[in-house]
Amino acid sequence: MQLLRNGWDMVRVSWRARLWSGVRPRGSLRLLRALATGRRDLFLSLAKYAVERPEHLAVSDDAGAMTFAELYDQAIRLAGHLQARGLRRRQRVGIVLRNRSEFFVAMAAALHLGCIAAPMSPHSPLAATRKKLAAAQLSAVVIEEDLAPASPIEPLVPGSDRWHEALRHAPAKPDRGLMWFDDEPDMMLYTSGTTGSSKGARINMRAAAVTTPFRYLAGFDLRRGDHLFTSCPLYHAAPMLLTGLSLAIGARVSVSARFEAAEVIDRMVRDEVTHAFLVPTLIDRLLRHPDVARLSDAPLRALISGGAALRADLKKKALESIGPKIFDFYGATELGIVSIAGPQDLDAHPESVGRPLPDLELRFLGEDGRATPNGPGELWVRSDMISAYEGVEATHPLEAEGFATAGDIAELRQGYLHIVGRKKDVIVSGGANVFPAEVEEVVRTHPSVRDAAVVGRPDPKWGEAVTAFVVLAPDAQLDPSALKAHCKERLNRVEVPKSFHAIDELPRNPTGKLLRRRLSC
Repeated sequence: MQLLRNGWDMVRVSWRARLWSGVRPRGSLRLLRALATGRRDLFLSLAKYAVERPEHLAVSDDAGAMTFAELYDQAIRLAGHLQARGLRRRQRVGIVLRNRSEFFVAMAAALHLGCIAAPMSPHSPLAATRKKLAAAQLSAVVIEEDLAPASPIEPLVPGSDRWHEALRHAPAKPDRGLMWFDDEPDMMLYTSGTTGSSKGARINMRAAAVTTPFRYLAGFDLRRGDHLFTSCPLYHAAPMLLTGLSLAIGARVSVSARFEAAEVIDRMVRDEVTHAFLVPTLIDRLLRHPDVARLSDAPLRALISGGAALRADLKKKALESIGPKIFDFYGATELGIVSIAGPQDLDAHPESVGRPLPDLELRFLGEDGRATPNGPGELWVRSDMISAYEGVEATHPLEAEGFATAGDIAELRQGYLHIVGRKKDVIVSGGANVFPAEVEEVVRTHPSVRDAAVVGRPDPKWGEAVTAFVVLAPDAQLDPSALKAHCKERLNRVEVPKSFHAIDELPRNPTGKLLRRRLSC
């Protein structure tokens, strides 16, 4: 019965996404062959669209654009050059690029050869980049010119004379890297490191069910011919997934290495952007711009938030400013996407991150390690998108059963998933657990506060004292007494912050995740 339901979902979603328009048998047979031999990456359909949609724009950046034919041609030429250099199946290719079209060229080339693509941050200092590249066991590196000196092996720099020469003289048809179903990953993605040092997650897309991408397409209402924009770093899991999914169905992708609210609004309207992925800090800046109302009548259908928690007040503000176009989701590098919330979900349950996707198994573990039916507790997920960390041994019994966790504390309310904090962020004050996210939501509702973060500070009386850091609204003054009174009306006594501190900006990483460890009094 479940098999029939999954099959019907695939047909329904693929029809709505227009995946059958312009289909040619030869390209479809080539795609089926790639699937049969183990490929599940989101670039495997480029050859198909190079024939079916050759003149349609595939990717564009701040400097120019490529059609599907051009993107596929460059990817194949790069693959040929890498293979001629001796690169072989399952070797690793480092990709250290800012948001530019060549990121997709490098990803597609590596995956075409059956190599392991390893995107990394181009924003780290040179010494940190050198250390990471040396530890990554790479056989080739595609990297920005200013970071090339950090590479321990001969680098390939997009746009350089050597890059153009390599593509010009590359073998036209490199051998395809048939992967079958071995245990090696397809990609190495590096987590954001919000709770410590960054870890490499081994992503094996061949373990994913064929139905999984269709769940994502339906959840975000993504179709062939759509246009997705993002200025978020492509080396992170969420923007990589959404841009790759767009290219996989023949939609256009636009990326930028910078974010200016006015420029982004103009771009969305002018280029008829239908989908945009932004982290909450950028959505906040977008919604505060006086021209944001232009997006209400624009072709935009989905403003997608991810990478960090989107505050409930921003969800409400988005619904009021641009209409029913705001989407949110919960996921992690090691979990894949767990839940998706559309505009109707967020209108009714703005504090939630939507309903869990079908075919996932969720467990909530309390502080004592025992499972609770709906939480709150540490969220563990079992799905076909679970990935393991490089060099990290499984230690929890649930990991042996195929579950994984990102360390978030969550609960189900009326079938909707709510993220209430992180396990490492839980404050134990007076013997009671305090979840920072719930306190932060209340503090932010005060009219003098634009943003807030809550941490635990060592305290001889309480063990940990609940401490709030606030970014004040324009022209507002810090009034701890008023803030404390505001919280007392809405929180339990133990949850009320003992002190409030005004700061200019909360420390966040490039994806907008709060870096609590940097907050101190």
